[in-house]
Amino acid sequence: MRSMVLEPVPSTSSAADEDAGTALALCAGALAAIDAQRLESWEELGLTMSQVRFLQVLSQPHRRLPRASEIAGILRVHPATVTYMTDRLGALGLVRRSVDRRDHRVKHIELTEKGRSVLRADGVIAEGVLTVINDAPPAALDAAQRALERVTHERP
Repeated sequence: MRSMVLEPVPSTSSAADEDAGTALALCAGALAAIDAQRLESWEELGLTMSQVRFLQVLSQPHRRLPRASEIAGILRVHPATVTYMTDRLGALGLVRRSVDRRDHRVKHIELTEKGRSVLRADGVIAEGVLTVINDAPPAALDAAQRALERVTHERP
């Protein structure tokens, strides 16, 4: 992997450059605030980032309930880690393990309603942020959207 070295650029900053820098700093600050709220809510439940990722994998639409080995592959962890996380999250009432009806050796893992509510809490945080954003003047939102699209789709 190549590392990118940023060279200092001679200062020719304009008011537009300063406004863009301020907007970028505000975006970074907003994302940090959202992440802090999410981390705080997970911490209150005693959840780690890995466990939240596990819940997010289970929340995705599947043709059938995923097997522990499939979850391990998605998370890129050892199957024993999935067993440990299932036990831990099961003790918190966030997931449940079930036995396959056709093959009793196969165990499936699924979210409980409580597990789904933990993930919905992330949505509540996002809705709060959207409420604040929607209160902004339309021209400011348009300018911010155009700038973020450029940052997202163009390489510096």
